[in-house]
Amino acid sequence: MCLVWNEFARQFGRREGEAALAAFFAILRALQEHARRRLHHHQPACPCLGADELWLVCLVGSCQRGDASRARFLAEWMVSPDGIGDLLQGGSRLGRSMLGRNLALPCRNHENGAVGAAPLTIH
Repeated sequence: MCLVWNEFARQFGRREGEAALAAFFAILRALQEHARRRLHHHQPACPCLGADELWLVCLVGSCQRGDASRARFLAEWMVSPDGIGDLLQGGSRLGRSMLGRNLALPCRNHENGAVGAAPLTIH
């Protein structure tokens, strides 16, 4: 927990970090309570992303860009109907906090191929 808080405080500052961390915990709570299946994740130091982690990044990025239909599709894929609102709300709050610090997530879709982005390793 201290590692997570320290990183949020470093990226956002203390006050904004608390709001961003609360949004992150709302996302985790929605996933924990309403996930459609067992989700997989890597340890913080792992340079790779799993499919579930990538979908979550895409969800927050969609919320940042105001792409409600894509964000909802991703939320519906990840959680049961009872958790969709909570997941979208947490993703929107975290996305706004990130934008407030110029931390915009790139659009990752088949049309743009994430041109100019660093290579991503998924396993």
